[in-house]
Amino acid sequence: YRLDPRWTIGIAGNLNRGSSRNFFYWRDAKEGAYIGTPGNVNISQRTRYTIDPTVRYAGSNGTRHELKTRLHRIRNMNSDGRGIKTNSYYGEYQFLKRFEDKDLAITGGIVGSLADVDAELYGDTVLQASNWAVYVQIEKRLFDRLKLQLGGRLENNAIVGPSIVSAVRVPDNAVDEQKPVFRAGLNYQLGEYTYLRSSWGQGYRYPTIAERYISTTLGAIRIAPNPTVQSETGWTAEIGIK
Repeated sequence: YRLDPRWTIGIAGNLNRGSSRNFFYWRDAKEGAYIGTPGNVNISQRTRYTIDPTVRYAGSNGTRHELKTRLHRIRNMNSDGRGIKTNSYYGEYQFLKRFEDKDLAITGGIVGSLADVDAELYGDTVLQASNWAVYVQIEKRLFDRLKLQLGGRLENNAIVGPSIVSAVRVPDNAVDEQKPVFRAGLNYQLGEYTYLRSSWGQGYRYPTIAERYISTTLGAIRIAPNPTVQSETGWTAEIGIK
């Protein structure tokens, strides 16, 4: 709903319900192919919904403020002690400022998410995962033909859970980590309809609750938790012509 030329508010929602039946491995490779082995068949009833309120303000002199939030609730009622209940909360504030006389745009913001997980899969305990980050990106046009982008983001990830998992002690009942990531890109106009572009960006993935704490069996297979698993980092680069 547009309150006036500057203020806009909105809300979106989604509801999903369903059921499924799946298995981890076949009975055998011949007559039992595509048929689950008894003991590893899982029956699931799920309910999920999201509610997304937003607020946006278009200010004067090329400024924009935007607030995006989300409530996400999951209920997976599974057979054989594999149920999970999750409440997730997300919020992001973003600010944009354009300097038309300088062909410059600056975008920055702060983002956070928090999840409370109660799952039989994770030792029948309550776990809490959080992610907080601040970020900024600068876009600048040079010499009429060259457009540059530079950006950075500082992440903080944490999972709070039990002090001992599979005989491995977790200091302070939490795994906490901070890491920065950066990106850069350029787009150069070679001709009237020809553009050269390239980009480079770092990637960072923090282990999920499932990867650290899952503990279950599927038939004769036992899946064990790994509370000391490390995060992953990498980078991607590309160059192309249009």
